[in-house]
Amino acid sequence: MRRHIIAFTAACLAFCGTAGTVAKERMSEVPALQPVACPIELPAELASRISCGKVAVPRDYARPEAGSFELMVLVGRAATPTPGAAPVYFAGGGWSPSIINDTPGIMRGIATTRDVVLFDKRGAGFSEPEICPPTMVEAQIAAVAADLPLSAMLPALRTALRNCREDMRRRKLDPAWFNVRTTSRDLDQVRRVLGHDRIMLFGRSNGARQVLDYLAAYPQHAAAAVVDSPALPDAYTPRASASYDRSLKLTFTACAADAACAARFPDLPALYREAIAGLERQGLAIPDAKAPGGALIMNSADFEMLLHLMLYSRQGIAAVPAAIEAVAKRKTAFLTPMVGIALSGMRSNREITGHVQECRDLPSLQDAPPVTRGSDIVHLDGVCNFWSKPGEPSRLPENSSVPVLLLSGRFDPITPPANARIAAAAIGSKARLVEMQQTGHGAAYTRCVVREMIPAFLDHPEAALPDCTSSETPIAFLVPPG
Repeated sequence: MRRHIIAFTAACLAFCGTAGTVAKERMSEVPALQPVACPIELPAELASRISCGKVAVPRDYARPEAGSFELMVLVGRAATPTPGAAPVYFAGGGWSPSIINDTPGIMRGIATTRDVVLFDKRGAGFSEPEICPPTMVEAQIAAVAADLPLSAMLPALRTALRNCREDMRRRKLDPAWFNVRTTSRDLDQVRRVLGHDRIMLFGRSNGARQVLDYLAAYPQHAAAAVVDSPALPDAYTPRASASYDRSLKLTFTACAADAACAARFPDLPALYREAIAGLERQGLAIPDAKAPGGALIMNSADFEMLLHLMLYSRQGIAAVPAAIEAVAKRKTAFLTPMVGIALSGMRSNREITGHVQECRDLPSLQDAPPVTRGSDIVHLDGVCNFWSKPGEPSRLPENSSVPVLLLSGRFDPITPPANARIAAAAIGSKARLVEMQQTGHGAAYTRCVVREMIPAFLDHPEAALPDCTSSETPIAFLVPPG
C-alpha cells in the first residue's frame, strides 16, 4: 500500500522517538531521511505500522565529490513494543535480492514485539543503482536453458557478464563501490539517520557475512546479533561442490534411514549415477513457457544446479530422491514445476550476476580453478579477472563483546555448519552456537527457532535458550505414486 508523505513523516517521528536512543553525533553531520511511498504492496493489517524513506550514502566514502546513491529504507513498528528494546536491523542475503520484499514475514515475526529496520543495500532491490539490466539476466538464463555442455555454457555466462561490466563502464559505475566493507558503512549511515545509538542485527547467508563485518567495525553500536547460515570471509570459503557433495550424501543417508524412502529408492546413489549418465548421453527437455524455445534442455550440469537449489530447504530435500528418479526414468512432468521455480528465482534474484560482485570481497576468486561441476557455477572462474581487483576483505569480530547467536542447518549445501563453528571460535565467549539437524540453508525458517529461540535471545542474550532441536521431526521424503 502506498503511503502518503505526511502520514509517513508523523509515523517516522514516532518511530525515531521510541525505538532507540538518539545518537550522539551532531545533527549537522547526520544526513536527512527523505520520506517516500513504500515500493511494495503491504497487507492492510501491517501497513499502519510501516513507513519508508530514502537515505543518501556516498558512492565513494573517500571521495564525496563522486556523488551519492539512494538506499530504500523501511521501518516497522512493533505491534506490542517492549519498552527500551533496541530495534533489529536486517541485512539482506546475496547482492541482488531485496530484503524489503520479505517485509510481511518479518513483520509477523520479530516485529510483534520489536521495531525493525530493513534496507536494500546499494545495487540491490529498490536501492540505487541497478547494476545489470534485466536483458543481461535473460542472456544468462538462455545460456542455462540451452542444450549446451558445461564447457560451452560457461563462456556464454562470461559473455553476459562482460556485457554487464561494459554497461557499468558506460554508466561510470565503479565496482570498487560495492563490497561488504562499504555496506557496513552504509548500514551505520542508516543507523545514524534513524537516530539509534545501539541496534540488534539479523543476517542470513551473505547477509550474515555482512552482520559479522559490521560487528567487527562498529561493536559499540551493536547490542546483539543473530547470524544464520553464515557465509565467511575469503580464507574460509570452500568450493560450492564440496558442500553440495556433503549435503547430497547426507540426503542419501537420511533416505536410507526412512522406511518409505528406502523401499522406493533402495540404492539412491546408484540411481543418481544412472540419472547423470543418462543426461550426459542426451539432454531432457523440460517445458517452460518463459525459456527460449519454450523449454529448458536439462543436461547433467543443469541437474546438479537444480539439486543444489533443492538442498537449500527442508521441503526441497524431501523431494530430492523423487527428482533423481524422475530424471533417471525421464519423467518430465514431475520436474517441470521444480525447473519453473528455479528459473523464476534466477530472474528475481539475479543470483549469477550478483555473485560476481564477490570479486571485491573474495580475493581467491581472482585465480579460481576451472569450473567442472554444475554446483560450482557460482564461482564462474575467469570472471573476476575482468570484473575488478579485490577490495578490503570482510572481517570476523575477534573476541567480541557483542552476544551473537549463530544458527546453521546440518544439510546446508552452500554454507555448511562448519562456517558457524569457525565464526563462533573467532567471536569467543559471547557466541551461542545452534545446529538444526533437519534443515538446510536457513535454520531461522524453522518454526521453533523463529518463534521461540530468536525472540528469547533478543530479550535476554545471556540466558538459556529454548531447545528447538528436540522438537525437530525427521524429513518426510516425498514418494510419488507409481
